[in-house]
Amino acid sequence: MEREEMENCLDHFKHTRYDGVTAHFADDVTLQYHNDFAPGAQPGKIIYGKDEFIETCKALHESFDIYPDIEEFISGWKYNTLITRMEFIAKKDAELIDGIVEKGKAAVVDVFVFFDLSFDGKFQNIRIAPYNITYPEGDVRHALK
Repeated sequence: MEREEMENCLDHFKHTRYDGVTAHFADDVTLQYHNDFAPGAQPGKIIYGKDEFIETCKALHESFDIYPDIEEFISGWKYNTLITRMEFIAKKDAELIDGIVEKGKAAVVDVFVFFDLSFDGKFQNIRIAPYNITYPEGDVRHALK
């Protein structure tokens, strides 16, 4: 996968066109999170398959408009690595990782994403690891796109 293809995939995610995202998934895809973007200490979570991914994303998009921006993308034969900055704009007061984001406010989350690829180049195992969160005041960058 090249960077342009990853940008297209993230655009599908941003606009809730989940079929455009899952078109890159192997049939037996798994997604592993350190948590489900909810606050507090909790065990890791594993999502199995395209349908469970879509359900999880729909729930997240009910509370937030999400604007991903690629910081770094490394493509390889068997693995891809993505560092992305994601802006979560709350549609209502909603929980996210370490607290409540008030309606209309933003949280910016820096995320490492590691993709193991199947032999046909589809995402087979995806590991998602948020590592930094900030709560900016004023205008947020999503207005640029």
